[in-house]
Amino acid sequence: MTKFLAIALKQNTPAFRYNLNRINLMTGKDNNDIYFTEAINKLSRDKIAALSLDPFDTRPIELYKSLQEKLKRDEGHLIKNLRYLAADKISAEASLTSGLILKLNQLTEEVQVSVVKPVILKKIIKSVCPNKTVKKLGYRTLESMLKRESMFNILTVMKYIENKSLNQKLAEQWARLTINDFVTSRVKFEVVPSSLTDVVPIHQDLRLISDFTTATIGLIDISSTVQPGYIVKLISEIIDCLECWYIQSDLIDNFKFNSDFGRIYKNILQNNSNDWLDLMNILEADVVENNLSHGLSMDLLAYKFDKFSLNKIRDVLENDSLLSFWNNTDYLMEICKNEIVSFNIKDLANDLLSLASFANRSTSYARTALKKELLKQYFKPERFIDYVGSLLQINKDSSLRPIFTNS
Repeated sequence: MTKFLAIALKQNTPAFRYNLNRINLMTGKDNNDIYFTEAINKLSRDKIAALSLDPFDTRPIELYKSLQEKLKRDEGHLIKNLRYLAADKISAEASLTSGLILKLNQLTEEVQVSVVKPVILKKIIKSVCPNKTVKKLGYRTLESMLKRESMFNILTVMKYIENKSLNQKLAEQWARLTINDFVTSRVKFEVVPSSLTDVVPIHQDLRLISDFTTATIGLIDISSTVQPGYIVKLISEIIDCLECWYIQSDLIDNFKFNSDFGRIYKNILQNNSNDWLDLMNILEADVVENNLSHGLSMDLLAYKFDKFSLNKIRDVLENDSLLSFWNNTDYLMEICKNEIVSFNIKDLANDLLSLASFANRSTSYARTALKKELLKQYFKPERFIDYVGSLLQINKDSSLRPIFTNS
């Protein structure tokens, strides 16, 4: 294992070294971690040079400040363009929220995911009778709410104001679904209505609500002046959400004829983090907990390492020349004298939003992305799938440990 990976991932443990060496052996990719590290270092040097800095003579704090300034400049140009778009296509008011939603709808026009059919959603909502939601949204009867209110608004309010028992009944309904209950639909972006703003515990700094069931992402109206880092972090979160939906939609199609389809879908909906790595952890835990067939566990793992078409969506949203510098920087880190500087746009935006000092800078997003990228270096080798599949067997060998440990 390279020193870079040990420091960057905070995984300098015997278990990590053991598994990484064994993965190299099982895949026949000896020294793959070394090649991967070299590729990261080269990309890092190229990005530093693009900032007009010397890749071999730049202090960590100097690089960190340059990255933050670059991000602020790029975000300023992006905001200006979004306002121009809103003024040209919508109204002279030039609302930033309207411009962003218009741009997102344009860029994701061809992005299709699997959603539950509206008629099925109405049937499920009727079966659980969410009286608190009916009252909160200002309706007298359940029928009138289902006739006039959007499914996105109903399901969002239900999630947060109905009691645990009702939401458990809702989860049981998800578990009964079959592939015939789904239809393909494009992703929708819309402004969250005021009726929801006092109900939902919206993410403090992003004001973003997402619902995979209806493939809808709702944004709270963005103020005329926003703190540096706000817009780029919001867009990054949206990209993460779409990537996760993309893989979830493929999972639905992948397991449509499996007898455990309903429970798999229910578990997909439990993935509130919009992170596909968390999603896979949920599904793998389901394999072990419910003693599913070896064939299903192998399908899950084969899917995990053989379905990395996620860049399709990221490329769509980051194809704007204003953000081109930030392409392929998710997992990028520079390490100098054990000081880590993250190139990840969410780490940098997070520090701008929280006014963090260099000493308290964030690296967590880059570290998570690096874990994912490392896994992707080994995708599609059948022998590796066999090896990782053995980790999920109920009577697994005690010598086989998780690839990543909690840091």
